[in-house]
Amino acid sequence: METGRLTAIAAGIQRDEPSIDEAVALYIEHRLPHLKGGRQAAQHLAHVLPWFQGKPMSALHDICRQYVAAHPALAPGTVRNRLAYLRASIRYAWKEHGLGDGAAATRMRLPAANNARHIYLVAGELERLMAAMEPEDRALWTLAFYTGLRWRSDLLRLEPGAVVRQGRAAWLDLGIAKTGVRHMVPVHPAARWALAYLPFRRSDSAYYEAFWAARDTAGLRHVRPHDLRHSFASALLSGGATLAEVGVALAHQSLASTRRYTHLYPARLVETVKKLPTIKR
Repeated sequence: METGRLTAIAAGIQRDEPSIDEAVALYIEHRLPHLKGGRQAAQHLAHVLPWFQGKPMSALHDICRQYVAAHPALAPGTVRNRLAYLRASIRYAWKEHGLGDGAAATRMRLPAANNARHIYLVAGELERLMAAMEPEDRALWTLAFYTGLRWRSDLLRLEPGAVVRQGRAAWLDLGIAKTGVRHMVPVHPAARWALAYLPFRRSDSAYYEAFWAARDTAGLRHVRPHDLRHSFASALLSGGATLAEVGVALAHQSLASTRRYTHLYPARLVETVKKLPTIKR
């Protein structure tokens, strides 16, 4: 059978199927340098490398199914992101470089991601977490809480030039967001000291491990780094911000992304209703 296939390829009747490696190599070389989260995308692809290395594009669907089955402990969103970048590589190689036919990417089905988490740290928990960290790590995670920025794709790429000062106030200029407008983030006075540590030079894995160690020391083993962003949104809502305002602060493209926090509204709504004027009977 293999001899017949090679003969058909040599005669021009059948083309040898491109490998997934070729598509990923093109994606990394030509596309990732232009992505905001390019470094994170490369790390996701590196995790899946042993599964697709040397495999043809037609195996993409099976690779997806096998990877999901082999990683039951991973967060669904993490699995989905890794496989999504793999699919994006196939599509990019086909559309921009004419490699393959794109059919493999079309057949690939990503697992559903249900990452709804309701972990919101209060002041005491944050203080315990930060107290267990070295100063540089504390600076990163302090900014993560007080700005609501994503620590990998936003904070780790910040340079000192991103800091904009107006008198005693300080802002972070994140450039043009996906919403099409410039994303300017005010820095809370309690977090301005952390700006002195820009840029963060260590690898993301080093900061990740430091966070994991600190949460264990603080007795907060249920907490994940992204929970600081959720805690930021929770604090804003508790302080009286609307969902629309929280969406702007988090640079969400649509209000649908912000609606995950609607469960925080009832308690504040009770307090708001209590403030209505009392009408004498």
